Amino acid sequence: MKSVFLILVLSSLATASAQSDSTKYGFLPALGYTSDLGLIGGGVINRYRYTDGYRPFRDMQMASVLVTTRGFFALNLTHERTSRSTKTSIKSIRSQFMGYANRTRELSWFGVGSDSEFDASTYESNGYYFESINAGVIYRGRLPLYRTGYPGAQLDALIIGQIGYDLPLNEDPTRRFWQDRPVGADGGWATVAGVGLQWENRDNEFSPIRGNKAFVEAKFVPKLVPDSYQLFMLNAEASQYVPIRVGHLFVLAGRVGLQHASGDVPYWFMPSLGSDLNVRGLAMNRYRGDGALWYNSEIRTWVYENRNEALKVGLHLFRDGGGVTVGHRYSEIPSNLTHTWGVGFALSMFTPDFIVRGDYGIGEELNRFYMGIGYTF
Repeated sequence: MKSVFLILVLSSLATASAQSDSTKYGFLPALGYTSDLGLIGGGVINRYRYTDGYRPFRDMQMASVLVTTRGFFALNLTHERTSRSTKTSIKSIRSQFMGYANRTRELSWFGVGSDSEFDASTYESNGYYFESINAGVIYRGRLPLYRTGYPGAQLDALIIGQIGYDLPLNEDPTRRFWQDRPVGADGGWATVAGVGLQWENRDNEFSPIRGNKAFVEAKFVPKLVPDSYQLFMLNAEASQYVPIRVGHLFVLAGRVGLQHASGDVPYWFMPSLGSDLNVRGLAMNRYRGDGALWYNSEIRTWVYENRNEALKVGLHLFRDGGGVTVGHRYSEIPSNLTHTWGVGFALSMFTPDFIVRGDYGIGEELNRFYMGIGYTF
């Protein structure tokens, strides 16, 4: 089993004192090692600005960079801003801009369908891996259609845009990816335009105790330039959060999700299972198809709190599962579900909106460790 070790140093760079107009920073440097990537170095820096009348914050910036001794590089930049929650004009759109650039040697391809093979020796010899670079920009806007206050019920229209380029590298006939040569193996551009609806009724979007959230997104990828693709994608999710007090407060969180794709679908847009975004405890992108269904169930609790230091420590236990389909035969998925389980921790630092999460997922084939910003859902 490939293992990962992480050493984290946590520090608050600055905190403004005024409650009505304050700025908070968080810095998370990291040092680690995996047998896939080698030595890892990098970090994440966040800036939150709070002002009365703006929810959940006025604006937020995040930058993260990760480099390794085996050629992996990832850069992500995010800027998110909101306007006063009382406005109903187009100026009240909550906008998020993201830019990314990655080079990786460990993208995985196991084939297509729920019966795609997994051979331990092939995995250990990197036979399921291929190299790739990608870069792009993403925009997500939320236009309020209905609100009852903050926190409270709200219905938003979603506006989605993305331009990206993906290119696999170093063709190797001994690798499964190059043997199959799926759509996208020659690389290409994709320009995404999408719309959707999102319902939000949680008491807190970063660490909810009660309420629910649901969204549906329809994305269109027109063939605008040579070396591009034409397809349609549909994503939908629904989450529910229920507080349970048995001498101590626990939160039962559940989510179900669906992905659908049709048309000329390159591999990077194929619905897939196996990540901290859906089913934890599987190899990355372990199952791919033209449709996917999954669920997450999780019980969370905070076990330590230091209000003077704005620090909380939490634990959670989870159970995940899901399946994929080829030919959009979604009725066959329930009989071919893959299940995993695991444990994790959460650290809330600097501000309640900044949460570092770690999950250890256990599956039949592999055990996987994940670390990220914010709860999985």
